[in-house]
Amino acid sequence: MTTLRPRTLEDLRHVEEAAWLWDVARGRIVWANGAGVAFFGCENVFDLVDRPFDLREPGVMALQDIAAALTPGQSRAAQLAF
Repeated sequence: MTTLRPRTLEDLRHVEEAAWLWDVARGRIVWANGAGVAFFGCENVFDLVDRPFDLREPGVMALQDIAAALTPGQSRAAQLAF
């Protein structure tokens, strides 16, 4: 029997795909792996966490909608455009 567990930030740190952790309330990224940093054109994670996002940007608006619809502990995959 296989038990699936959510991926941790440590798991995501080493994947090739861009991964980041979003703070919906502040409209900011609070963590990203190397590919996530590069995706947003930043040199390091510190530059990325300081980057403001326009709350009317389609990707940000989609994240706000998704977050509002989730219950605690629930997850959802989504394709976003930034």
